[in-house]
Order: sequence, then C-alpha cells, then structure tokens
Amino acid sequence: MKQAIIITAYRDLEQLRDIVDFFDDDFDFYIHIDRKCAEPLPNFCHDGVHVVRRYRITWGSERHLYAILHLLRMTCNSPHPYSYYHIITATDYPIKPLAQFKQFFSAQNTKSYLEWYELPRASWTGEGGMERIKYYWIGNSWRDQRQHPMRLMHALLKLQRKFGLDRSRHAFGCWYGGGGYCSLSHEAASKLAAFSARKVRQVARFTHCCEEVLPHTVLLNALPHSEIEPYSLHLSLWDAGAASPRPLTLADLPTIEQSPCFWARKFEPGTSDELKTALKARLIKR
Repeated sequence: MKQAIIITAYRDLEQLRDIVDFFDDDFDFYIHIDRKCAEPLPNFCHDGVHVVRRYRITWGSERHLYAILHLLRMTCNSPHPYSYYHIITATDYPIKPLAQFKQFFSAQNTKSYLEWYELPRASWTGEGGMERIKYYWIGNSWRDQRQHPMRLMHALLKLQRKFGLDRSRHAFGCWYGGGGYCSLSHEAASKLAAFSARKVRQVARFTHCCEEVLPHTVLLNALPHSEIEPYSLHLSLWDAGAASPRPLTLADLPTIEQSPCFWARKFEPGTSDELKTALKARLIKR
C-alpha cells in the first residue's frame, strides 16, 4: 500500500524536488504552496505529485492548520487508501535510507507517531499552552507578530484574561498539544480528515499556532492513547528562546546520524547545502 507525504511550503520551492526525488513510486505527494510565494514551481519527474495554492498563511495563524487539513482530506478522498500519512514542511528532509523508511512504515506497523502532552503543560508558555485556544487572537491572521508586535491584539488578550473568557471550555473535555509534524496511520488520518470543517473553523478561528493543539486534541479524544506513540519521528534542534528550530549545518551530521528519527528540519538553502550533500551520499551508500 502506498504512503502519502503532505507538505506545506512557502519559499525555497526547489527543495521540494529533493524531497520528491528521494522517494519512489510507492509514495504520493500532496503539497500546499503559500499564496504569497511568487517562486516558480519546479518540474517533478514523479507522477504522484498534487499541488494546490489555497491559503495566504501568516506565522501563528489558523490558516496553516487549514492548509494541512485540506491536503489531508485530499489524500483521504483519493481512489486508493494510504498506509501512512507523513506531515512535513518543505524544509524537512529524510535522514534514513529509503529501504529502512519503507520497512519501518510497513503494513505491520499501525501506530501513529505524534508528539503529545496533556494541556495545560508547565513547560509551555501562556497558561501552559491553553491561551492559544482560549482567547481570540485578533489580527494574527494578517500579520506575523514575530516581525510586527501587535499592541492592540495583546491589549485585547489582556482584557479577555481579566474577564475570564474561555472559548475552549465547551469544545473538548481534554486538550492536548505537541509538535505539529507527524506520521499518522490510515485510521488516525481518516479520523482527523473527517472532523467537521465547520467545527474546525469554530474552534480554530483567531487562535495561535493551533496546528500544535487541535489535531492532537481531536485524535486523542477519538482514539485509544495506546495507538498514538507520544513522540515525533522528526528531529529538530532549537536555540534557547527561539520561536522555531535553527537551520541545520554540516556540524550537525553526527547528531543526525545517531538520531532514531526519519526526518530532520530545517534545511536552509546555502546554510545547509554541505549537510544535505553529505547526507545524500550516506543515504545512497547504505
């Protein structure tokens, strides 16, 4: 049975070709390209590549989740089912040989791999992560607050806290969160794709980084927890206090080779070129 690779991309589209070329015909690709991106789409030699440009995405907005769910529904509505659905970004790259990748995600493996924790979680900022979905983050959908701090939005958040607003109370009994990139079994992907689009808009609109909360919450309220391994198979390296993983370099190759993960992020053009060249040579040799 084939596997589906679901990719969200917003720049450096040439890297998509590297990801697609690594895999064979046992994989299909569903790619969402941010509508803000003006780069030309690379030519793919692989027949199973499906590309859409549906949303203009700002960092932290609910539109990233919308894009992921749109692709997931496309895969689940395809004429043939997939055994696994891998959700990644265009800056990710496989770090295990293809044969090992296919062996691990074989028909005998029915687990999903998704980092998850019950919320609130002490190590998450903002009421243990709950403020992401409790309050209305007005303006988050139009401006990237990492570059443009929005004083009005944060004043509105402060006001909502003061009056005890909690829009999350009636949506789910328990909330969960974790990393947004994962490998889902067919059953898990189908459950997530079947979750009402109207309900998604109701819960996710004007939230913050909800792709790290809502999918986890839907799945862990719908499936036995034993079916979802509480860790990701994505390797990310973070600097203290950073809002996103740091770009990988050749110096990270030993860490990557020792990792049990199957993907690493993030590979930046220029910064990570030497690493990608070295990694490709090792993957092909093994």
